[in-house]
Amino acid sequence: MNKQDSLNKDLYKILNVEKNATQEEIRNSYRKLMRKYHPDINNSDESKAVFNEIREAYDILSDSQKRELYDIKHGTKFVKEQEFPQENIKEENIKEENISEKKQKKTIKSLSEIIEGIFVNQKKSFSKTQKGEDIYANVAISSKEAVFGTTRIINIMQTKLCPNCEGKRFINDALCPLCKGSGDISTHKKITVNIPSNVKNNEKIKIEGAGNEGENGKNAGDLYLIINIDEKSLFTVKDNIVYMDLPITPYEAVLGANIEIPTFYENVTIKIPPNTSSGQRFRLKGQGIYQKDLKENSDMIVTIVIKIPKNLSEKEIELYKSLEENNTCNIREGLYNNE
Repeated sequence: MNKQDSLNKDLYKILNVEKNATQEEIRNSYRKLMRKYHPDINNSDESKAVFNEIREAYDILSDSQKRELYDIKHGTKFVKEQEFPQENIKEENIKEENISEKKQKKTIKSLSEIIEGIFVNQKKSFSKTQKGEDIYANVAISSKEAVFGTTRIINIMQTKLCPNCEGKRFINDALCPLCKGSGDISTHKKITVNIPSNVKNNEKIKIEGAGNEGENGKNAGDLYLIINIDEKSLFTVKDNIVYMDLPITPYEAVLGANIEIPTFYENVTIKIPPNTSSGQRFRLKGQGIYQKDLKENSDMIVTIVIKIPKNLSEKEIELYKSLEENNTCNIREGLYNNE
């Protein structure tokens, strides 16, 4: 969206706010839209175009002077003649009751040129102090990595002011050939990030200065890592207790077994007693998370899940049939008479 588009489009609609919205409402809506349309989260071409529109709209509406001029341009604010230079808007053009249509158009054109010129000048002034924008990246980790911390090499897309047009979007009244009129250029970059220990799902980790470059040498924005803990991880953690589901076969449940299982620290052997039921739990002392306040590890809870192996052999099926024929107990006794 070039400077003329900024003046003509409904910026309030772009930011999804009312025309009388407060600065806080504008800022909150802008942040929500940024999270939705940011290229690192939504990588479609349409999303990038919307993302640029959102940035332009916020650039104007977040600045009280720019917003006032924009409102004047669109007739939402009363225009006083003294607000504009007399050489551009003649007094008789405003006060005369029988003003000609030609003079009306000239007055409107002059007003538009004045406002547009102020926007351009303010844009240049604003760009001198603008900090680089923040960027966001999703990082998937396991529950074990969430507890102990880890590192990741991630791909991010950084933007900076176009060095060819210096953010003006146009060169000699034509779109800048380098940035194609966007005012900035994007580059992909790989960086190594550290994920601290004991992070939570959806937690944001801030890495200062790793965002988009600041304009004219100003400070860069920040990078926010959004943590996604894999729900299919072997372990889950709740209130510092580590939980794990342990699948066992029917014969291991009936006969009992000694099974080696992993923990956060080492492999240990757990004894499954005969006649163990699915859902039965075993507590492993000290195999959970280290608790600094207690200076000891929490516990680990292992839940038994009896599973039937897939692709049973004919012999195994015959053995199950034999078990059925020789079964002497009714495990569903009393199920139908509410006992």
